[in-house]
Amino acid sequence: MKLHVIVVAYNRAIPLRTLIDCFMIQTCPDWDMTIIHDGPAPDDVKQVIALYAKEDRVTFIETEFREENWGNNNRRQMLQILDGGPEDFVLITNDDNYYVPKFIQMMFSVIKPNTGIVFCNFLHHTLEYRNMISELKLNYIDMGAFIVRLHLAQQVGFAHNDSGADGMFAEECHAMAQRTGLQAIHINITLFVHN
Repeated sequence: MKLHVIVVAYNRAIPLRTLIDCFMIQTCPDWDMTIIHDGPAPDDVKQVIALYAKEDRVTFIETEFREENWGNNNRRQMLQILDGGPEDFVLITNDDNYYVPKFIQMMFSVIKPNTGIVFCNFLHHTLEYRNMISELKLNYIDMGAFIVRLHLAQQVGFAHNDSGADGMFAEECHAMAQRTGLQAIHINITLFVHN
């Protein structure tokens, strides 16, 4: 079992480095990360990426043009091309999210053969860093708060292009999981901060 992390980034070198470091210190090593920068990356972002040049688990891509739609097209494209096994999960996140060192370990610890989605609580800056109790529905989940089986996420696709895409994608993954007999598990713990 592996967690494939898709990171949508745009011109935020310091938060990006913090995010990458959050994964470098994870207690579970079973992950890889693809960072897709929305448009050509500035020098400070490229300098950050250069720090991880020897790390096989981190891949960096920059698009030719900026899409300016919350990274949704980039999320869609990366989700379509990811390659993994039936036990693999995917996390779609942004370059300004921070994860606790046991995030992957704790998310993986509750997975059973019939688990399709695992989600946790989070802190969000627009809520003045109050704790958000997650639900798999619009306005109650952040993209970075759930992992989903890769094959399930790929079946759902990423069809939305507005600011509510996180919640709609979560709802659709949950509905697809239910149709295929897979369960969603809520870890009632705050494991990440959306900054």
